[in-house]
Amino acid sequence: MKSQQMPLESLVEREPIIIDIDTPVKEAAQIMKKENIGSLVIKKKGKAVGIVTERDLVTKVMAMDEDWTKITVGDIMSSPLIGVSPDTTVYEAARKMATLYIRRLPLVTDKGVIGIVTETDLLRVSPQLIEFTRSYLTTAATQGPREPVSGISGYCESCGAYNDGLGIHDGMLLCTSCRESRM
Repeated sequence: MKSQQMPLESLVEREPIIIDIDTPVKEAAQIMKKENIGSLVIKKKGKAVGIVTERDLVTKVMAMDEDWTKITVGDIMSSPLIGVSPDTTVYEAARKMATLYIRRLPLVTDKGVIGIVTETDLLRVSPQLIEFTRSYLTTAATQGPREPVSGISGYCESCGAYNDGLGIHDGMLLCTSCRESRM
């Protein structure tokens, strides 16, 4: 289908909001409410390192036995930041979301995060993908998380280089060279 071959970049309507890793969760929640968005990109020393979603605020902050006013987004963010290039197709993005059990996918270039595409964005242009993107719900419950082989765009957690071929090895998002050096 033609809509499934659209590049993700064509779906991005606004730049993502990026906040510092030390931002209190209360401030993050207020930003999400004010901007009417469901996620924020988290940076550390100017580099995108994670993402915080509405679900993170509800499931992680409320589950902590700590004073929530002292919790920062760095304490609850999903990291490393898993993204794709802007020319990734709608179909490829849906496949990646289903494989990784995620509902938001940052668009990453060598200059950083330029946008975030959500499952809803994909379904708006290609509604037939609903069964595909939702397949992670049943699979996650029965099999647990999968580890992708490669094809993720972002920054290697070992050498820090931007790469389009990242994969998870021993729980870290690594470029091919770093994965091979650890085998």
